[in-house]
Amino acid sequence: MTSQRDIKWADGLRGIASVLIVAGHILRAFAPDLVKPTSADRERPSIFQLPFIRLPVQGPAWVAIFFLLTGYVNAMKPIRQAREGNTDVALSNLARSTFRRTGRLVLPPTIATMGSWGLCQLGAYDIGRQSDSAWMRNSAATPSRSFVGAFIDLFHNIFTTWSEGSNRYDPIQWTLTFLLKGSFIVYLTLLATIYAKPVYRMIIVASLFMYSWQAKDPLVGMNVFAGTFLAEFSLLAWTLRYPTTRTFIRTFFPLFLVLTGLYLCSYPEERAEWTSWSFFLLRLAEAIVPSGAELWRYYPAIGVPFIAIGIILSPPLQKLLSCRPLLWLGSISYPLYLIHGPLLHSLLSWMLFGFSNGYRFVIRDNETQKELGSEVRRPMPQVWMYIFALPVFWYFLLTAANAWLAFVEPWCGRVTQRLEERICGVEKKVLPVSMLDMAPRMNGVLA
Repeated sequence: MTSQRDIKWADGLRGIASVLIVAGHILRAFAPDLVKPTSADRERPSIFQLPFIRLPVQGPAWVAIFFLLTGYVNAMKPIRQAREGNTDVALSNLARSTFRRTGRLVLPPTIATMGSWGLCQLGAYDIGRQSDSAWMRNSAATPSRSFVGAFIDLFHNIFTTWSEGSNRYDPIQWTLTFLLKGSFIVYLTLLATIYAKPVYRMIIVASLFMYSWQAKDPLVGMNVFAGTFLAEFSLLAWTLRYPTTRTFIRTFFPLFLVLTGLYLCSYPEERAEWTSWSFFLLRLAEAIVPSGAELWRYYPAIGVPFIAIGIILSPPLQKLLSCRPLLWLGSISYPLYLIHGPLLHSLLSWMLFGFSNGYRFVIRDNETQKELGSEVRRPMPQVWMYIFALPVFWYFLLTAANAWLAFVEPWCGRVTQRLEERICGVEKKVLPVSMLDMAPRMNGVLA
């Protein structure tokens, strides 16, 4: 069986994904043309817009990794226990995990929203709203009009984070309601299939993946079902024997899968028809993807499983992803995701735009060009300012995320545990089958 150590690579991959999500938001704020495969039709692309190299700006790919790992990690332990014959233990753990997952997923964003709300009311986002960066300007919240209104807005946005995927104090939290949904989909699927034989469980999960494909649900369904399928796949006897195959096959086939996945994840969100490589992927997707679907969501949901399979089949890649720096990044991936938005709109905005003089920007009607009003704008900073500001931003972000891990996460864990004990009672340990066989007996009855 696969040991717990064998899935440490998932934490390392999660750490890389979280860092690249932050990098992607920075690039979208200050180099928005990188989202496209080239800046204009028939124009030569820059080196940073080419496949593979453009991956740091491919936010949907790194978000897809979070969803796939949600399915993979949450499914691994119950599936392993079911394969060992400990289905009662698996069911008990599923029930507890459902409650814990909700608390551990909901409490930290609530705290982060309260912090972002406080920064907004104090005017920390004012400079960002005046910047020439459209991404920064449009995603920075405005202070409430009154003291009472501020608290109403706070509770409203905490609620809509989970009901609508909308939070104006931290728009980046839009993914969290889908992550929660994905977790419950995994738990429900395992609850329904925990007694099934592994091969039939794989068939069921694969069918659910194809259903999500046809239902135009690449973000949640395809990713979490792919992760659940790969959890079962990684425990197959063939998969466990794969590292003993011939050196050429075991080295280059996983690498081929990872490179294929990264190429597919390079598919641009906009103007795919402007370059030959992205136009080829566009035409391919139009032939196999349901009409009207968001193709830039489908390609990460296809490419990320390729990457994960390559890693599962490659012990060297698992070892690389299990190195201490990446495991540390994986441990702070959730606080990194929650904190980076407020720091982008406050600290980084002030460092890049706070020392520049504003200018009067005239707002005009797009059709008539009639003047509708004006506002203060601050010009984009010079290159040397990025060289100074970005290392400072990353230092504060990583330090804050590490402090969050040390103080906020344990508090959230304690609160969740107390709620669980209050609502569900103190957990009673269920002995697995292997332990029952070793327990002392008297006349065939457990002593």
